[in-house]
Amino acid sequence: MKNTLILLTTMLLAQLAAMSTAETVPKFVAKQQAVQILAASTETPERPYLAFPAILELGTEVLVSFKHGRAHSGDADAPLEWLRYDKASGRMLPQGMLAAVKGEIMQTGEWVRFPDGAIANYIDAQKPKVLRTGLAVVLSTDGGRTFGPVQRVGPVDGVEYGY
Repeated sequence: MKNTLILLTTMLLAQLAAMSTAETVPKFVAKQQAVQILAASTETPERPYLAFPAILELGTEVLVSFKHGRAHSGDADAPLEWLRYDKASGRMLPQGMLAAVKGEIMQTGEWVRFPDGAIANYIDAQKPKVLRTGLAVVLSTDGGRTFGPVQRVGPVDGVEYGY
């Protein structure tokens, strides 16, 4: 492995050394087409902390979940919110609270799309000054238009999962 890396490095340096001083190394720079703010902390000064976005593309729409609280940690009652974005029109579709549990922090939600079309968001649930309380989940059976209540995943083969 070491000999291979040395050979590849030598080949790359030889190519660069062979270039004239007038030639430049080609660069790829992604072109930014537009910026659109989907959620702004200035809109909710009582809960200015937006964090841990997760994105799920559904063809013409995109689901985004994010923590919406007051601080990074120790933020009891911080919910996980969500929004739906229509890519073609650039419009926000119905959105709101995805998961909230009294006295707990809902954060770092991760989307999963199942073969049957169901969509879940698995959530790192915490209590202030306590370690994780175990993985929580919300489930949609209508393609991400609505979600059921927060449920605990509970132990799987004797193991309690979390973040």
